[in-house]
Amino acid sequence: LFLNHSDRGLEMRSRAWIPRASLPMRRIIASALVVWAAAATAGALAKTPGEIEIGGTLRDANLVGLNGPPRRLAEFRGRPLIINVWASWCPPCRDEMPWLQQAHESGEIDVLGIDAEDQVGAASALLADLDITFPSVFDPANEFAREIRNLAKPTTLLVSKQGEVVYVQSGPFRSYDDLREVLATYLKVDLP
Repeated sequence: LFLNHSDRGLEMRSRAWIPRASLPMRRIIASALVVWAAAATAGALAKTPGEIEIGGTLRDANLVGLNGPPRRLAEFRGRPLIINVWASWCPPCRDEMPWLQQAHESGEIDVLGIDAEDQVGAASALLADLDITFPSVFDPANEFAREIRNLAKPTTLLVSKQGEVVYVQSGPFRSYDDLREVLATYLKVDLP
């Protein structure tokens, strides 16, 4: 609610009487707001250290094997790759693991599961319970999760055969068809 009472030198804003600012003061306030808005926008758009950008590459990381030997990210260059960051305590992670297993079994794409913020025993038990055979590793120091600013589980990255991140999804896939559609769109991989 704005009411102008210029004869009294007051304005009503949200039912509070505020003395009306002089024209030079209004210009100073307007300039300050423009500077503040520009700074706020630049800060919001600035890249956070460690944040992975689409088109960026992941640095190599040594990861402890959960269902096989230790792995390095560099081992997966040359083929399209799904990297799925998960935890055994995360119900949506469990829900989408069979779809990732199905993608792995197709032979059309490599899949790497990275367990973060978890206990090795619980993670290994989940892999056994779900008969997961795609390579899965443990990120003991959350090194990889920090690199990608992983805040949600699951988080899925699609990486081209050249090693570039082409897609990042924070949160689960809704279905196997949803996963297939994303793979076809971003990696040109057609799963059965």
